[in-house]
Amino acid sequence: MNLVDFVRSLPKHWATAPIYAKGVVMPNGTEAGGKSPLGRAAHDVVSPERTAQYIENAPETFAAVGVYSGSRSGGLVIFDVDANLGAIEEKWGKDLETAPRITSPKKNRAKFLFVVPEKDQLQVADLSHAAAGGEGWEVLWGRQGLIYGAYKDGGEYQFHGNPNEIPFAPEWLLERMREQHRKLTQKDIGKKLRDTRYSNRSREEKIEIARSCLSVIEPRGANSEQFWWEIGAMIHSELPNKDGLKLWEEWSKRDNEYADDWKSGRNPCADRWENGFRGGGLGFGSLIRQADLVDPDKTRFQRDGLARLVEEIEALPVKFKPDILSGPELVARGLELDETIENPAFLYQAKTQLAIEGGQQREGAVAIDRMLDSHLAFERNKEFRPRPISELDDSSFDYLIPGLLPKPWLLLIHADGGTGKSAMCQTLCKHISQGISFDVHGGLVDVPRGRCLWLNGDQNERIVRRQFDLIGVTGGVDVVGEWDMSWYSRFKKLQGPKEKPNYDLVVIDSLDGCNDSNPYEENRREYALPLKKLARRNGVDFGACTIIVIHHNNRNGSFRGTSAIRAAVDETWNMQKVEGKQLAELGLPANTRIVTVEKSRDDREGQQMAFALLSDCTYRVEAVPEKEEKINGPTKQMLGMLKEMRRTRTAWSVQDFVDHDLLGGIHMKRAIKYSLDKLEGQKLIGRCAAPADYKGKGRKPVFYEATGTNVPGKFTSRTRGGTVKPPVKKEIPSPGTDLNNNPNCQNAEIVKTNDDGLLTKPELLTKPIVVKNPSPGTGLSSDADNRRHRVRGSDPDLDEWGMWN
Repeated sequence: MNLVDFVRSLPKHWATAPIYAKGVVMPNGTEAGGKSPLGRAAHDVVSPERTAQYIENAPETFAAVGVYSGSRSGGLVIFDVDANLGAIEEKWGKDLETAPRITSPKKNRAKFLFVVPEKDQLQVADLSHAAAGGEGWEVLWGRQGLIYGAYKDGGEYQFHGNPNEIPFAPEWLLERMREQHRKLTQKDIGKKLRDTRYSNRSREEKIEIARSCLSVIEPRGANSEQFWWEIGAMIHSELPNKDGLKLWEEWSKRDNEYADDWKSGRNPCADRWENGFRGGGLGFGSLIRQADLVDPDKTRFQRDGLARLVEEIEALPVKFKPDILSGPELVARGLELDETIENPAFLYQAKTQLAIEGGQQREGAVAIDRMLDSHLAFERNKEFRPRPISELDDSSFDYLIPGLLPKPWLLLIHADGGTGKSAMCQTLCKHISQGISFDVHGGLVDVPRGRCLWLNGDQNERIVRRQFDLIGVTGGVDVVGEWDMSWYSRFKKLQGPKEKPNYDLVVIDSLDGCNDSNPYEENRREYALPLKKLARRNGVDFGACTIIVIHHNNRNGSFRGTSAIRAAVDETWNMQKVEGKQLAELGLPANTRIVTVEKSRDDREGQQMAFALLSDCTYRVEAVPEKEEKINGPTKQMLGMLKEMRRTRTAWSVQDFVDHDLLGGIHMKRAIKYSLDKLEGQKLIGRCAAPADYKGKGRKPVFYEATGTNVPGKFTSRTRGGTVKPPVKKEIPSPGTDLNNNPNCQNAEIVKTNDDGLLTKPELLTKPIVVKNPSPGTGLSSDADNRRHRVRGSDPDLDEWGMWN
């Protein structure tokens, strides 16, 4: 029967595959070795009729047919014998006689076809040669096997029997397949054991033993990927370094069927080696037993001078240790889980299972996360090798709000409940999402429009929606409900890569509300680990942004929990509600909160700011009025210089400040330079052209001017952007001097005084000063005649001054 007719005689429900003829150039550009199936057949069910058409249309391209075993072909299973055919037929001959058989030109080999009952199809698994105990056979379940057509080394496969009359698999075969399925799916993977007798031998001894065994184990050609993998796992168990990889490469290159995989510099062994090998109890003992199938008398060891060494090792008492995943494989699989699993619950379960396979049953998923953190930190920091300080990142900080919110930055705001922490952060979102200018220390600075992300863990989403609606925020802010701080990999995806971040401001409300899955209490330093990740990797693992974390106070007015929380963040703000009496004393409006900077990596410790909520639901920030100066050092100098630059609205150089009466002095030059650099970095001042009247010689200095615009006086009710009138001195005379400017005072005739006895001459008093109203010191005396002071004469011609005569 020709090939096309045979293919059309196969059961219609089989998943078949046309096989490329040896030497044909496949679509991927490589030459076929005689066993390569059509690529699409690996994932699509190609019916026998479709396969027949492929072969009929291109007989020079396709020279054989294969079938995929397993559920794809109705439960078809292939019992593949590669050695010891006579012994196997003697053992199970009755069952094998009734099954269709495929033979090849190679002697002592055959394939037998059976069907797994439907009730067992989900409880059986594929068996490799190693899994079958090295008895010379394997079971194909899910893999493809050739059944008719050209053989790669010449000749043809022959099919004996009827493909439409295949018996059910015998019980001995089903039980072996069930046992393998149980091994692969057992829960306590960590209990798999491995012989440790070879672990204490020297590196050189293990290399020679492995090389001797590999010399007698022959590769098995196409469709033997499982066997190839098992040999690699056996070598890797004792030689997980480059020595083991080299041995595996040398052995793999002997397989001509996979010669194409080594072309163009490719290395299939290296790719697989880097990912590690999953457990299964395969070690050097398995490698020796595999070699014993070919060389049962172990003549290879006598040939290579290793007989006494191997006898010595095998004479030792057998000890076992758990067979766990290697470090590289744990890391590779953990990173893969982070990338592929979106659901946090499923991700946690997958990491817990991985931890069991890696021998970390006690800590579970937490151990995997810690291991991934250590690995990524090792790579980010170039294997922790010391670097010159000149190689460190020196890029400048950006500012969401100049002088207030740097980026990247991690800010912790803590306060008592009901103080308005969330409300303040929502108002900051309004400024940033709508690009509303912000009043910072008396100057109205521009705020670039940006996007905000609100990670909510405290409030119902309807409350959050209403709060934003009340302040006029209907867009530019995205909200994620019931957030958890442990979802770091999820956060990285939300924020996006550092090349293209999705958000400028991220608010976490709150540290306690978003830490439900944290296994540690607030007073344990491990509780702060999620914060450390956000602070250290902002702008590295994810796009740079400003992150504000809202936290609650304890009964003493400090934030709750371990001091590691303060140590982890870049800055902490303590927000306090001010009572009415104190507001009046400080001259602050009712809707004001005082914020104290307690810890800062931006040199702002001790600074106090008054956040006043304006009528348009925006904020202004002002230094808190102090009876005694609390801010000293660089911050005091910097704020003083900023105030002066805003007052004058002129260009200033370093020398101009050095010459200033209050802020300058030659001893202050260094502090002045520092303050100017700091203010420029905070975007509160900018470089500008020299004044028009500048006449200095030599190199022109750098000039600076304050950014933004001036705003009305402190906490005025004037609308934002209104005209600011220049201050006008109010002319209120002191008591007793309110008639100094009376025109009559210039008329000397009005003063009737006898000149006799005066030491001065009247002509010298050209502008006599006369006081009409009594001063406080000449008020009513208790022993004086009341009428002289209270009663004015009835004579209208007598002027009022006559009562003093």
